[in-house]
Amino acid sequence: MEIAFLSLWPGQVPYNKKKYREDMTNIAQQNFLILEAAWAKLGFRLADFKVEFGIDVTTGELLLADVIDNDSWRLLEGERYLDKQNYRDGALPDAVKADYARVAELSTQLM
Repeated sequence: MEIAFLSLWPGQVPYNKKKYREDMTNIAQQNFLILEAAWAKLGFRLADFKVEFGIDVTTGELLLADVIDNDSWRLLEGERYLDKQNYRDGALPDAVKADYARVAELSTQLM
């Protein structure tokens, strides 16, 4: 897994860019593996996901600062995506809406 972007301003908070990058990778990987296993139990494959991080400007603590939902991942049932990838691939909005509703219902089984 590769972190695509890290932007910190020197002097804003005490930081170690390499450590933040390592921590972001570890946190993202841990969350991905948990979600991947949960979706697999329901018969789906988590293709990938994205999360955003923030930094507490008073402590310098790295925070997972994102909602993890159907806009955060690409989810497959067999070879069919159940997320906004369908829209990108030309699906009609009603079909995408139906997929989102289905994933929302399935997501309740992850808790």
